[in-house]
Amino acid sequence: MDNSNNSNKRIVTEREINILELISYIIRRWKFVFVIAVVIAALGGLYGYLKDSSNAKKRYTAEDIEKAKESLAESEISEVEKLYAGYTTYNDELDVVQEYIDTSLKVKPEYTGVLTVQYFYESDRAGMLETFNSYAFSDEVYSKIADVYGLDEISRYVYEMVSVNGSEDKSEYQIDTNAGSSILGIDNISTKYNGSFKVVITAKSEEQSEQVYEIVNAAFMNRLKDVRETGVSVDIRQSGKNYTADYREEEIDSILRANLKQRSEIIGAQAEYYKNNIESLSPEKKNLFNTLKLCNEVFKEKEVGLGLKRILVFGILGVIVACVILLMKYIVSGKVHSKGDVAYNTKEYIIACFKQRKKRILISALADIIADSIDGTKEIQAGEEAMAVVAEKTLATVKKDCAKNVFIVVQNINANEEKLLKKVKATLEKQGINADYGNPYEKVEISKKFYSADSLCLLATTEKTSLMFIEEVKADSSKTNGSFAGSIVLYS
Repeated sequence: MDNSNNSNKRIVTEREINILELISYIIRRWKFVFVIAVVIAALGGLYGYLKDSSNAKKRYTAEDIEKAKESLAESEISEVEKLYAGYTTYNDELDVVQEYIDTSLKVKPEYTGVLTVQYFYESDRAGMLETFNSYAFSDEVYSKIADVYGLDEISRYVYEMVSVNGSEDKSEYQIDTNAGSSILGIDNISTKYNGSFKVVITAKSEEQSEQVYEIVNAAFMNRLKDVRETGVSVDIRQSGKNYTADYREEEIDSILRANLKQRSEIIGAQAEYYKNNIESLSPEKKNLFNTLKLCNEVFKEKEVGLGLKRILVFGILGVIVACVILLMKYIVSGKVHSKGDVAYNTKEYIIACFKQRKKRILISALADIIADSIDGTKEIQAGEEAMAVVAEKTLATVKKDCAKNVFIVVQNINANEEKLLKKVKATLEKQGINADYGNPYEKVEISKKFYSADSLCLLATTEKTSLMFIEEVKADSSKTNGSFAGSIVLYS
């Protein structure tokens, strides 16, 4: 017998890849996948940041501009700078349009609800419509509205979410029938002004529109109070209030189309400006213009940062790399992954399977549940009762061969193997069957027990027992006095 401990060597053998088993193998190692993904995402983000910083320092400096000016006269430099100033006006217009497309709540697809409220008023003074329309909403009111929409500051995007429009009419002269001081009642002839205005509130839900309405209505009522305190007679009443959901899809589409059209027109006008004014410049002037363009516009558009998109891409790459590493480990580890590996390499009966139970953190426990469901190990039991069943099945197996001296071969013995082996040994010895266990390639006395046994069993632990060890045990079992009864598989 070869006692050179060849069983501990790692070898690459041909093995079929069980896809479900491989998936569960990766899921159980989610910590490894997570760590690799985080590390590669962090390194990728840092690399991109350093690269962008390097490019920024290299490309976006005032020295480049000064160098481009060296070959030009002052008048030529002034000419190019004026042309560049004209060119940048288009960029400013593009920024305004793009900012509106990106920022305005009015074009967000979730803001499709509309609350309309109608007000009517009557006053002895003209101009009440403007008083309510223009002066009711102070910065404090808009700040409260901004809070409802979740905006950090007051902007024009807040203003457009609440619109007020209406009309005012001058009534006919009214004669006070109670007038007694004048036959014609001239001193009591008064002019009345009637008007109405409609408030339109755009929101993403009825609840949000109601919150804005409360602020708007309170502003109108406060304005009414202020006007009355000046001695103006005015009455106001609310006539109608209606909320319509999913109302603005076509309006949003129309606004976006209009802005995109405007954006295209500005880009076209800028291209025309460049064609008419820049293309005809001398190479030296054009170089200065392009340097100004790179040193200002590109730097403005490309701010240096880690970049969430880049981190996400590298994170996904990290997951792929981790899975590839685990795949290679799965293939070349030379370890037992399942009872199928044991059965394939021994060509013998699997006596029983037992699953080691660990206390796991919540995510790991959930990963185990998912993996067990995928590879079928959820059917393999754990616990004291299941261990007793394994021992009884082992007893029944060796009794068929009328064995009196059983040896259980195991490559490595730790606490889990020891507990299971002691249980099996105790069960066999209660029935008068002598039982021993160990690695026959480690000590001579253990090797002697291996060869003198009249029945052999194998305890294979997943991810610990090597395929080479199983092959060697199977080969050497033919030289013993006993027969190979079968294998017990311990899932670690």
